Amino acid sequence: MCGKNGVGKSTLFKLLLRLYDVDEGQILLGGRNITEYNPVWLRSRAIAMAPQKPGMYRGKLRENFVYGSEERIMENKMTTDEIDAQLENVLERAGSLNIFKNARSFPQGFDSYKDASELSGGQQRAIGLARALFRNTDILLLDEPTNDLDPDRQQVGQRAYHHE
Repeated sequence: MCGKNGVGKSTLFKLLLRLYDVDEGQILLGGRNITEYNPVWLRSRAIAMAPQKPGMYRGKLRENFVYGSEERIMENKMTTDEIDAQLENVLERAGSLNIFKNARSFPQGFDSYKDASELSGGQQRAIGLARALFRNTDILLLDEPTNDLDPDRQQVGQRAYHHE
């Protein structure tokens, strides 16, 4: 959904995530009323969101990328190498891989420890986008995901959302 400020994009996202329900009518997902779905399942398995300001915490870069996917990682018994390969794939699709391959900024690669205050707005936004893409859900909600990226990365990032 695209539109100017105030047209209801954020409200629609909140309704899809079941942060609250509609007063009238219904929202259908897979032909079923969205209220028939467990909100926890919707937020963890069916819908991923790249918010305007993704939450970051001090820790390994990899931990920030996979935040919210821990259960899937455990279920699939993913190794660190498999996680890193998938991260590189989603970062490449989003046009941000070179940001995190910079040895000066991230000398230990995905094992680099970072605090949110050490990351630029564009780096944080790239992490939020990659985090959502990593979750590999059927529904991907993007709340101005390329806002803090430079113009070249905005074009590449926008193409990443139109992948097959």
